[in-house]
Amino acid sequence: MNTFVEECRQEWRRLGVPDLLADEMAEDLAADLAEAQSEGVPASEILGQSDPRGLAAAWASERGLVTDHPRKRSRRRTWFLLTAGLLIIAAAGIAIPLALTSSGPSHGPTAFSPSGPLPFEHTPALVAMHTVFAHPSAGPIPPSVARLAVSLTEGAPAGMSDLPQGVLVDQGRLLLSDLGPKRKAIYAFPTRNNQVCWVITHDGAGCMKAFILGQPAAVGGGSFYYPPESGPPTELSGVTEDGVTGVSVVLNGKPQKAVFGHNAWYYRFPNNHIPGAAATQLLVTLSSGATTTIPLPNEGPPSIGRPPG
Repeated sequence: MNTFVEECRQEWRRLGVPDLLADEMAEDLAADLAEAQSEGVPASEILGQSDPRGLAAAWASERGLVTDHPRKRSRRRTWFLLTAGLLIIAAAGIAIPLALTSSGPSHGPTAFSPSGPLPFEHTPALVAMHTVFAHPSAGPIPPSVARLAVSLTEGAPAGMSDLPQGVLVDQGRLLLSDLGPKRKAIYAFPTRNNQVCWVITHDGAGCMKAFILGQPAAVGGGSFYYPPESGPPTELSGVTEDGVTGVSVVLNGKPQKAVFGHNAWYYRFPNNHIPGAAATQLLVTLSSGATTTIPLPNEGPPSIGRPPG
């Protein structure tokens, strides 16, 4: 790891960022710089500044890990958003209603903006993904992933059935791994009240009570840059109901096959010249041979957001 990244790591620790998150951001920064170099993108376009302390403070602030005026973190708004029908993506600070939006020069994971309340299937997510938990995990669950999954339900008000209650870590499953240059992985965990929480390393984490009505696949995480040439290619990933045999991302009008397996999918744009808004639909193939189209609404330039809560 180069000196710049190490100085950023030291600044994160000085700011009080937990070691686990500081280490993960350091790995992200190192991977982004290495990838940008391999694709001929100037480091200045990725960093935006040459001062490691300034960059570290900006990254920590963007992720809501530090503030100018420390205050007690409130979970009330986060859980309200969940009940309003959003899928809260905690690790990368993403709230997903399947709308890809962004704005201004930025790097790293983005925030997706909702366009209104979403209707959900009556079948609980755990039932809809029964096959995942009826078979052994494709691999072990790292302790850091398990801790993140557990944290997703911390602070949920008692007695609210719409909210996830108690992640069953020992029943967690690795769905896909070695995805993209960062070798991302997708994990799923059941909860005591039949919901499903997921963790997509480097991209996002969240919980859902059910899939959106008529949509057997969900976007669970993603990252893109604006303008697109300022960073690595856009990545999207998520989970699906049982009975799905494949997922494609419609990019500039043409379907592109995503990596698929164990009720999970992942797609990386072919290059960093294609904006995230070029992804307009998911084409979901079912075991019956039928295909379901899921729109990915894009409403103008994206709006980068901070983690909810």
